[in-house]
Amino acid sequence: ESADENPIVQRMIDDVREYEETKGLPETPLSGEVEAGYWSADAFLAALEATGSDLTVERFLQTANDDFEWIAEATAGPATWPRNRQVPVPCGALVEVAGDGTFGVAVPYSCGRNLT
Repeated sequence: ESADENPIVQRMIDDVREYEETKGLPETPLSGEVEAGYWSADAFLAALEATGSDLTVERFLQTANDDFEWIAEATAGPATWPRNRQVPVPCGALVEVAGDGTFGVAVPYSCGRNLT
């Protein structure tokens, strides 16, 4: 719904389509599951990068558990660990379906705060 106005969402779509093309796969319907997997992988790669070139399991876990923050601007997050293992990321958008079956953004992506 927001790819035309959000280059980060468009990048995700382009990356998924490029992967499909490279692997000779059929086009995947874009869904919440695809998005969750993509952003989970992105967060994992960000934690690897933050760990640096001296990568060990211990250093990676220290990075990921020491108030590590990941965000895809105006799309997902900010998520911090270890906090967001116990409380949700208080961000989201609201999408609506028009009478013709097209989707539109009713409420743009924004973040609030957790009550806990």
